[in-house]
Amino acid sequence: LCWWTTREERTFRNWMNSLGVNPHVHHLYADLQDALVILQLYEKIKVPVDWSNKVNKPPYPKLGANMKKLENCNYAVELGKTKANFSLVGIGGQDLNDGNPTLTLALVWQLMRRYTLNVLEGLGDGQKVNDDIIVSWVNKTLSQAGKSTKISSFKDKEISSSLAVLDLIDAIQPGCVNYDLVKRGSLSDEDKLDNMFCPVLTTKLTVFTAILHHNI
Repeated sequence: LCWWTTREERTFRNWMNSLGVNPHVHHLYADLQDALVILQLYEKIKVPVDWSNKVNKPPYPKLGANMKKLENCNYAVELGKTKANFSLVGIGGQDLNDGNPTLTLALVWQLMRRYTLNVLEGLGDGQKVNDDIIVSWVNKTLSQAGKSTKISSFKDKEISSSLAVLDLIDAIQPGCVNYDLVKRGSLSDEDKLDNMFCPVLTTKLTVFTAILHHNI
């Protein structure tokens, strides 16, 4: 469990940093405890943030510093519930401020997923994205890059090997996949996990990998 969580956290952290959040995220939970990074991520998914009236910015006062951070966290949860329409049942600002791993990840995952879906909407010329549009784009991109892999749906067993996902990443940004580390042929469950976490020499594309694997 810890082995998987470490990689999951790294994916979230890399995604945040690839978007240019400030400050840079080094420690996923500790660096989100004043919610400033989370609020920047809301803007990335087109949720307006009232920086002038609702957000406390550093340097925080020596007395009451944590209260200022907690107010930011409460605002971040409020935005998630009222503006982003996230499912945040049982999650409060105190959980973010405390650095609760499970509840913090629950919010961050929804932020990353919404960001990805917004990006993918461009594939449908602004229309709401659906599985057919994504699958069509994936196969077209693979074919144009001369890749032999393809998928029929998100339930396609081909995805579980990660070969189509890695080929897609390499098609988008050639040379970023280290194919020397990719397992092929008859794959064991361990081989599939190795492929799933194959080093990719870019951070912005890790979000697509995470979304596709989540649908396996």
